[in-house]
Order: sequence, then C-alpha cells, then structure tokens
Amino acid sequence: MIYLNFILMLPEFFFLNFILLFLWFGLYLRYKIQTIFFKAFGSYAIFLLLLTLLLYWNSFVVTNWFIFNSTVFSTVFIYYIKLFIIITAVLTILIIIENDFSLSSMSSDIEINTIRLLIIISLILLISLNDLVLIFFILELYSLSSYILVGYNGRFSVFSSEAALKYFIIGTIFSIIMAYGIALLYLSTGLTKLNLIELYTSFGTGYLILNDINMLEIGSVFLLIGILFKLSAAPFHIWAPDVYEGASTTTTFFLFVVPKIALFILIINLNFLWDGSSIKVLIVTSAVVSFIVGSTLGLFQKKIKRLLTYSMINNNGFFLLSALIGNIVGFTFLVFFLITYTFTLLALFGSILSNKLRNCAFTIKSLWGWTSLFFINKIQSMVTSLLLFSSAGLPPLVGFISKFLILLGLFLSFTNLSYAVILSLLFAPLTAFYYIRIIKIMSFTKKEIWIFLKVPSVTTAYVISAGCILLIILFLSSNLIINILTLIFIL
Repeated sequence: MIYLNFILMLPEFFFLNFILLFLWFGLYLRYKIQTIFFKAFGSYAIFLLLLTLLLYWNSFVVTNWFIFNSTVFSTVFIYYIKLFIIITAVLTILIIIENDFSLSSMSSDIEINTIRLLIIISLILLISLNDLVLIFFILELYSLSSYILVGYNGRFSVFSSEAALKYFIIGTIFSIIMAYGIALLYLSTGLTKLNLIELYTSFGTGYLILNDINMLEIGSVFLLIGILFKLSAAPFHIWAPDVYEGASTTTTFFLFVVPKIALFILIINLNFLWDGSSIKVLIVTSAVVSFIVGSTLGLFQKKIKRLLTYSMINNNGFFLLSALIGNIVGFTFLVFFLITYTFTLLALFGSILSNKLRNCAFTIKSLWGWTSLFFINKIQSMVTSLLLFSSAGLPPLVGFISKFLILLGLFLSFTNLSYAVILSLLFAPLTAFYYIRIIKIMSFTKKEIWIFLKVPSVTTAYVISAGCILLIILFLSSNLIINILTLIFIL
C-alpha cells in the first residue's frame, strides 16, 4: 500500500529530487565548472519540466484517489490542471531565458532557475493537498521563494531590494492571519483534512459558537483574506504595484502567469468554506473594489508593469465573481477564463519582453517607449493590439466571451447580486480606455527621431504565435471547450 502511494506521487518526487540535486550542485560546484554550463541551465530546467510532464502523462489513473493517510488527493480535473501548470511554466521559462539580461550576462542562473522550479513544484503540490496545515506550509514555500525571486535583481536595482523587503513584511503579516484562520477552523471542527471538514459542515450543526460568533465562519474569513492577499485582490493589493514594478520584468512575468492557476484552483478546492454570509460579503466586496481600483487607478499609470498590475487586479474581480457562483457552471467558467487569461499574458509579455532598443539589453518600461511601434514592426504591433483588445473584453474576441459567461452565470444564479454585474459593466469602459491608449501610442503617435528596436528572438516569436493561435482556437471552439471542462469536473 505504501508502495502504491509513492507510485501515484512519482512525478512529484522525481521533480522535487532533481530540484534538491540542482540546489546541491549550485552550492558546491558553482566555481568548479565552466560558466557556459550555467548559462544553459534554463534549458535543463525546461528539460526537467518536460520529463515531469511525460511522467504525468504516462501515470494517469482515471480514478479519484487519496493517499498518505488522506493528506494528498487527485481527481481527473486536478490531473489536467497539473499538466496545464507545467505547460505554462515551460512556455514562460522559454521566453524568460531568451530575454533575461541577468541570465545572459552572469553565471548565477542556476540559483534563480532553481527558485522558479521550487515555485512550480509548490504550486503543483498545493492543488493536491487535502490538509490545511500542509496547505499553509506549501503556501509559505511558494511565498518565501517569491520573496527571493523579487529581490534577486537587487544587484542591478535598489528598487528590487525595496520591493522584496516590502513584500516580505506584508506577506508575513498576512501569513499570520492565515495561520490564525486555520487555527480557528481546527478549534471549531477538530479537523484539518478538507474532505472531513466538508462532511462536517454539510450537516449544518455542531459549529462552535462563542458569544454568538461562528468560529468556523470567522476562521474561513481569515483563511480567505490570506488567499486574497496572495492573489493581490483589492483591498489587499497595496503591495502589488510597488513589488511588481521593483522586480525585474521577467520575474513579474513569471509571478503574473504561473501562480495564478494554482491559487484559483485552491479557491475551488476550498469552495465548501465560502457558504457563510460574511464570507460571501467579503468575496463580493473584494470583487467590486477590484473593479474600481483596477479600472480607475490604471488610467493614471505610465509604466507598463504598473498598468498590467492594475489590469490583473481588475481581472481578479471576474475570477472572484465566478468562484462565488459555487457550482460546476461557475467553476467551468472560472477555468475557461483562467485559460484565456494565461495564454493572453504569455503572448502579451512575450511582446513586452522582446521590445528592446537595439543598443540596449534592458526592456522598455514606459508606455511611451512603444511610440511608433507600428511603423517599426507592423506584425508585432498588430498582434499586440489584438491581445490588448481581447484583454479589454471587446467583442467578439475570446476575452469578451470569457467575461460575458462569468457575468451571465452570476446574474442567473444570484439575482440579488445584479449590482455587482452592473458595476463591472460600468467600469469596463475605463479598463478598455487604457488598453486602447497603448494601441494609440503604438499606431498613431510618431516620434521626431528614429528609434531602432531589436527583432524578437525566434523562440519568443514562436511562443507569441502559439499563444495567439490558442486564443483563436478558444474563440472558435469555446462551446466545445466549456462542455469538455464541465465533463472533466463531473468526472
């Protein structure tokens, strides 16, 4: 029986053991081999991810199982999400190793790539854990790795060190809040395993109530606040603009794309805790405030990363509203929006990272650095415009379809929450305005002097093209994909 447990977790153990091997290798053999090997370490990281993907593909078990004393579980849905996380990580690292200045000029990429691999394995484990204590520890592993990753660029910029310190201090406070919430959940139920807590709450009786306070609901609120902080959803987003601006562009890209998948799947796994009235009020409030903050403050941004941060905060509102539906339909729409959001960011950040001056290795950070891009590289300008229009939710693009489905599902499920739908529609034009402003700068603004941009690398061009093609496939077969996602949820 123990042997079967290890067999079912073979891809995770394989991935984790090689990460530990790379850590040892970088620590003890760093100065004993040639620099050229370290420069190729990004390719070894991708090779490790592809081997893990192959192990997952060959070890597929079409059943739901619990192992290691019911602390780890898997379903058909979780299996495919793991594949999606690894594929997304491979595409992300492919773009990063082509555009990261620090990796191309120094021999220290083994550490930073190992940190990225630690984040990936923590996210893979996070969506499979059935115990609140283990979920907390894995979230802390992800958080600590993120702190290091954000501050890793401190050798080149003092803003990176400042961002990492701010992220660490605020993150520690919210980790304490999350730990306190888990303690309250254990106090009220005597349980830490998710399936047993769900069974306990399904009876609707036996809650520990002290002085008319439902401890289970309060604990769930604290746990949700910690997750909302990790997602940078408003009003727990204060850290996000400064941290993502201070970090290197490749780090911002990585943290934008990969962790979002696992964190929203975690919200789906914990959906049985979000039934309390105060929890629903918190989710709706966070979604509405995310719409307001993401739409209004994004209008005043002049830096690309800060603008995309507020765009992400605005999109968090749609994610939270879809989770609020609380049934298979809502979760299906959430995953469809998540897939669309991921492919859009992959292609969009690929275009951003490849936008460099010919005599400079650093990415252009200001919006005005994109001036006259249409006259310099017409194909890149048109592809970027298409991605921005999709992100703005303009019909008939797939970004519009994904957002429309979420709002329709919420309106049909909760008629008393129609005001949240109306508010999202009211602030949508503001979001579209700052996307269209970028397109205006690229296509209709001319510089008085000539600027010379580097041609995007072949790998980056392929990833951008793949992201756009996948978005077109999502648009043409959205009904089929939603039916497939629904079937996977049922299984």
